[in-house]
Amino acid sequence: MNIKSAARIVFAVTAFILAVMILILIIQPLPWSKLDESPYCENLSQGQVDSIRLIRTPDNGMYVEFEDSDLIAEWTDYFKALEVKRLITVPNPFAPQREGGECPTVQVNTGGKSYYFHFENEGEIEFGNARYKINNNENGLFDRSYAEAEERYGIQTI
Repeated sequence: MNIKSAARIVFAVTAFILAVMILILIIQPLPWSKLDESPYCENLSQGQVDSIRLIRTPDNGMYVEFEDSDLIAEWTDYFKALEVKRLITVPNPFAPQREGGECPTVQVNTGGKSYYFHFENEGEIEFGNARYKINNNENGLFDRSYAEAEERYGIQTI
């Protein structure tokens, strides 16, 4: 056996092992975890929520924002109970945190930091440049708190 043949065999075996490892990662179901176990949200549960901004469709520039403890409590209770399962995606680490789009967005402001949660599809949420399945849809919480904040403060525009 010459060196070229040995190199080809080593390359083929390495490629096979790599392909098997990728298949195992893809097939293996990802576990459910609490929202605050995500690296993006780890400080969210530790900080005091200063305000929440609800944006129906970020591209139109209209939103409501509130600091009311009753409305904030509903959202913090929702986020504390929320479990997420990361969907198999390959996020772009160089992509900036998305703040716009055509989906309902919840911006939570706490301790000088803003967290953006995009409710993409039924049963899915996007944050921190990744998409997740959620175990609990917001079941009208967005619409109820948006209407209540609109009644109290009116709609704001950027």
